[in-house]
Amino acid sequence: MQTQGLPSLGNSTQQDPLAQLRDIHVPEAVSIWPLDWGWWCLAIVVLIVVVWSYRTIRHYVRFNKPRKQALAQLTGISVDQKDWPVAINTLVKRTALSYFPHQDVAHLHAEAWVSFLSSRLKKDIDQVEKGLRLLQHNTYRPTPNRDDFAQCMHSVQLWLKKAQFPKHYDAKSAVPSSGSTPSSSKHQEQREITHA
Repeated sequence: MQTQGLPSLGNSTQQDPLAQLRDIHVPEAVSIWPLDWGWWCLAIVVLIVVVWSYRTIRHYVRFNKPRKQALAQLTGISVDQKDWPVAINTLVKRTALSYFPHQDVAHLHAEAWVSFLSSRLKKDIDQVEKGLRLLQHNTYRPTPNRDDFAQCMHSVQLWLKKAQFPKHYDAKSAVPSSGSTPSSSKHQEQREITHA
């Protein structure tokens, strides 16, 4: 009778409550997908800001490219060149043609050209205008005055740096494409007249 109350050694593992416990169940890792709607909104806003920034920077770089190229080429002109006034004036004219319509700029010369250039400045007008007048005067002289070179260069540099160019004008639209040159359009008009 004593043996009835004592557990047997073979049954001890079956009745041990800790032996019946399972291992700790670790939950699955939380997945990043699908994203919550807030993250999608943030991604769209970031994408819009990146695209807008890229386009703005690209437009700024393209807009200022002719100005920067002109300033770089201006440093290559020296007083030792016989035709330095023509070289400087040509550089300014090419730069102006990059920003303004061809029909507004190409025909300008002498006083009309100086007035046009001066009208694009908001400040330092008198200083720049004086140098531009000297440049125009030297352009038409057989031998340019070497003493005027420094003032002409300074005035042109100021004009290139401070001139107000129209932001709405696209210089590419002013240049005819290779397929639509004025001579080819004349030939096309003549063909249309002969066929009519």
